[in-house]
Amino acid sequence: MRVPFLFLNFLFFICSFTNVFSITEKEYTHEKSLIDSQGLPTSVVDGCVNVISGDFVDFETDLALPSSELFTLSRSYTSSDYFMQSLCNGWSFNHGSFAEIDKVNKYTGIQIRNSSSILNYDSKERNTPTNLDRVRIDKSQWKRGMTNCAQGLPSAKSNLNNDVCDLEFNDKKLTYRRANGDKYFYTGPDKKLYLWGIDKANTLKYLYLYDKRFLLNSIVLRNKFNQPLCSLSINVEKSKTEIKTPSGKTVTWHFKSIKNAGNHCPFLCKVERDNGPDISYEHERYLAPWGKHVVRIKEKSLPENRFVKIKYYEVGENVSSDRSVSASIPDLNDSRYSRVIETQKPLGPMGEPLTAFSFLYKGYPNTDIKEKGFTEVFDALKRKRLYRYNKSRLEKIEYFQGENQRHCAKLYRTEHILWAGAGTFYSEGHLIGSGVSDASGKLKYLNQYLYDNVGNITRATLFGNLSGSDFDNVIIGSNNIPVDLGCEAYSETFKYSIDGLNNLIEEDNGKRLYQYQYLPETTLCTKKLMIADNEIKSRAFYEYDHNAVLIKEICDDGIGYDREDQTRVTRKITKTIVPTWSYPHGLPLEVYTTAFDYANNQEIMLSKVHNIYEGDGLLVRKDIYDQTNTLAISQRFTYDKKGNLIKEEGPLGSFVEREFDGNGNIIKERGALDGYYKRNEYDFCNRLIKEEEFFDGDLSLAKSYHYDLAGQMISETDLFGNKINYTYDDLGRVIKQELPEIQDGNGGSFRPTSTYEYDVLDCVTKTVDPLGGETIASYTSRKAPYYKKYPDGTTETVVYHHNGSVKESIDRLGNKTVIESDYQERPLKVSLYNSKEELLKETSKTYSAFDVISETDEMGIETTFDYDFAGRLSCKRKLNFKECYEYDTLSRLYKTITYTSDSDAVVSIKEYDSLNRVIEERVEDLNGNLNHRASFIYDQANRKTHTITYGENGPEVNETVYNKRGDIVAIIDPEGKVTRTDYEYGFRNTLGQLVLKTTTIDPMGLKTIIEKDALGHDFIIEKMSPIGKLLHKSTFYYNGNGQRVKVIEENNLKKVVLEKEFDISGNIIKVVEASNSEEAKVTRVEYNSLGQKSVVIKPSGITLNYNYECFRPA
Repeated sequence: MRVPFLFLNFLFFICSFTNVFSITEKEYTHEKSLIDSQGLPTSVVDGCVNVISGDFVDFETDLALPSSELFTLSRSYTSSDYFMQSLCNGWSFNHGSFAEIDKVNKYTGIQIRNSSSILNYDSKERNTPTNLDRVRIDKSQWKRGMTNCAQGLPSAKSNLNNDVCDLEFNDKKLTYRRANGDKYFYTGPDKKLYLWGIDKANTLKYLYLYDKRFLLNSIVLRNKFNQPLCSLSINVEKSKTEIKTPSGKTVTWHFKSIKNAGNHCPFLCKVERDNGPDISYEHERYLAPWGKHVVRIKEKSLPENRFVKIKYYEVGENVSSDRSVSASIPDLNDSRYSRVIETQKPLGPMGEPLTAFSFLYKGYPNTDIKEKGFTEVFDALKRKRLYRYNKSRLEKIEYFQGENQRHCAKLYRTEHILWAGAGTFYSEGHLIGSGVSDASGKLKYLNQYLYDNVGNITRATLFGNLSGSDFDNVIIGSNNIPVDLGCEAYSETFKYSIDGLNNLIEEDNGKRLYQYQYLPETTLCTKKLMIADNEIKSRAFYEYDHNAVLIKEICDDGIGYDREDQTRVTRKITKTIVPTWSYPHGLPLEVYTTAFDYANNQEIMLSKVHNIYEGDGLLVRKDIYDQTNTLAISQRFTYDKKGNLIKEEGPLGSFVEREFDGNGNIIKERGALDGYYKRNEYDFCNRLIKEEEFFDGDLSLAKSYHYDLAGQMISETDLFGNKINYTYDDLGRVIKQELPEIQDGNGGSFRPTSTYEYDVLDCVTKTVDPLGGETIASYTSRKAPYYKKYPDGTTETVVYHHNGSVKESIDRLGNKTVIESDYQERPLKVSLYNSKEELLKETSKTYSAFDVISETDEMGIETTFDYDFAGRLSCKRKLNFKECYEYDTLSRLYKTITYTSDSDAVVSIKEYDSLNRVIEERVEDLNGNLNHRASFIYDQANRKTHTITYGENGPEVNETVYNKRGDIVAIIDPEGKVTRTDYEYGFRNTLGQLVLKTTTIDPMGLKTIIEKDALGHDFIIEKMSPIGKLLHKSTFYYNGNGQRVKVIEENNLKKVVLEKEFDISGNIIKVVEASNSEEAKVTRVEYNSLGQKSVVIKPSGITLNYNYECFRPA
């Protein structure tokens, strides 16, 4: 039997729930920390196969109940774990932890089993002076592949070195203390101890209750006063377990008794969920290397023929269904035996099972060494990736290109994950960093992490081409430690609390510093300060109730460390949350947003939201009140029995209704507009394949989408059936796009085609447009463009600061823009220089903590901005110009006052309905004298149907009439004159394509008929008299970039052809007027090396020369 490798997937999971309302560390900053900027690659392919262990793995969340924190019920499976776990054979669940005690002489061993890990703790010797054993993680597990990335990213909070187990001498009680402050309590009658409680560092608690058989029958989430907040009741029967929520919703686990290792054991065969699709599992028995037949999953099924089939290596010859993988297994002791050879999904046209991925395991010359090797993975298109691992840790993922990748693949790039070994200043198994290299091994970027003595990241550094220069100066040295040879680098530093909770207390990027403070002995953040230039720039304060729910958030621009210190506070916005006090606890019942008016020394309410919930926290009604506490907007929500949102109702009769299939996909949607709705169709892999609009009875238009076996969209058709094709490279990137066919004006036709090339980081480095124009681009390690060369040879360059913000840029004319930024990377000064480095102009801005407060243009003229107590722009001034703004009770712009003198102004007023649509506009003077008034009426689809203007002769109405699709079919002016438009959505053109054709009839009876091409361009425009006589006809032809290259104008008397020619950059270089006659006139245009017009040669032969001087300062 192989040792399970679940901890290799960075999946260590000990009741780690998501906190809904308390502020978590990842929510503290408004920008992304460098710690989070690069995610780690995963060793799980297709979401279900671990390429290191070869196991089929499955993870499902069957319940997620909103409360003070998200209360989840999830389960995990590994095909090599066929013995009894916390749920049943092969399956564990996140509330099923238990510990097993083993004592030999002076040594104590503890094994803690959780939903996705098995952790061993041991002590070298009993602490006899005390009444307990203190046990820490078994250090040998680091040598066998354990990492410090158990919960995704390195942190002392999840570093297993910091965890402690305290076992009382009677061996009946165990306290498991985690470095994040959580405490787990186990007890039991024997050496197997069951989890009975968790005290979390956010003050919440979990209580686990068991029956006499030690079967879990209840889970309760409680607050710090032990008051229940949420619970699950569990009823265990012989062939099923039913879990019930407080609202009565259920999850039922059905079991099937299968003979396993000589005994009949329960295996999960079906899961019925009130709030999600049902799932079924099929099993098979196979002979384990140690001589017994055991059980594993061979198929997972969801509704409507969705499934994944799993096939495993057997003794003998093994060949995957698509024949991309083959291997001979000599006996049961071969390390490849019982690993997954392929997964199959319903990829066939009718949902037939086809190979999705296949796996070939190599690198085991000695069958005793199973922790080092590599796995070749082939997708449905037989494209290869290779996963290398050592000590069961994923170290590299190699990507390949080329034909016949099974035998002749060419390496394209490598993703590196650097782990520390023994004998370095890093602790073994700790993540050193990660990066990407090209086929030659040259690194494109590299991350490195440094730690404190408990495993917190104290410095995160990104090496690479950060500014836009060449990058060739960092390598991976011995022991996987980066060697900096003068490379560009950017670092952020971090500090943590020393109270045992390892809370982040400082984050510094060199320009701004964030400081955090927490409730004592908790992980609940109470204060966040942004500091720059040795001064506090903005502050945020947080309050929580006894359920650990965030109930108040205050943001201001004060400079004091204490909340009570109001020094220099000019703006304070407070959000007060009143949570629900009955089940479901902790959801926002009412949310008040207020601002403090310092001019009048009072708190002003800006808005209030009142929510109503049903069942297990489904929002069924949302009422929004304005600042006068008057109900302004009410919304209602309806759900089906699976929890899908099937109806949203808003103000003024607006609504959206939806229908879902058994897998939660939207299959029908309609709104308040009668007679119009949409239908969606999906393939057996839940990919959208058809969007169809129904209107005006049985009329319909549809878009469709087609995919290859790897799930790449290879074509899409528009509403008329015209197709766009996509071609991909071996890494799944689009390398060619072919648009629908159009006519070329010379009797032929073509498909505009663009091609693309990429760099190792998947950035587009070369684009060839349909005219053959090449655009070349280069990118930094952050994937930001720093160089562009256009088809005419002109270039643009950008230089970045090492933190990724723009430092300077040079445009196609050689003009340089230099930007100086503040601590929030807002531009303070922008200077423009010509190609001779002479300053042309300079603009600047100043800011408060939140807003721009002034800007100075290149003439030195300053514009100032004032804001009201709520942070809304209230006044803008520039010399003699002054414009003021007022807002309605929902903070919508209501009045704009533009002063023409000290005593007069133009006052523009807007009024809104409850859907935020403008329903009236007025223009007045300061005395309220009306100069202009217009009102607007909308239909059920939010389209403006009536514009009513009021003048001396009373109201004048302009009406717009739409069809069900939203296309305008009639415009009626105030005199009742009607302009009508008819649509032919399926007109067949001379290429046999279906395109749009419209006929517009004005009030005089004149007709304008427009035929579109397959790209939506106007192709033919005909003008007809009221009796149907052709008055004029225009025909337009386009090049691949959408520019008109030929126009034919015809009437009863003559035909005139205008032709245009463009260069590869899209510049017009030739115009031929009346090209179809002997009187043709030719105009030619030439351009200089900077893409500027340099010469125009008129038909008369006259030459106009254009000379440009370098821009100079005034």
